[in-house]
Amino acid sequence: MFHVARARRYTSPDEYPFTSPLPGPVIPALDFPSILHKNDINVNSDIMDRYLQDILPRICVPGDDLNYGSSATRDVECLQALSKRIHYGK
Repeated sequence: MFHVARARRYTSPDEYPFTSPLPGPVIPALDFPSILHKNDINVNSDIMDRYLQDILPRICVPGDDLNYGSSATRDVECLQALSKRIHYGK
């Protein structure tokens, strides 16, 4: 998540990081249109808990398959997709 934070991903009003603090972007900020209603809803901690406690144990066999990079990449893709979809209606 750190590398995408540097590319200003989490300055977008519809993106929510799973960790903090994150480094600031290295490229100039964009002006986003005011299309979202003001709110403080962020359920990423709930998404992460459910993913780790309910989903992963059902789709993975116990043990270490040594695929750390591939697994981490796919986990981040899943978490970000779930977060974006859940928060999309805001």
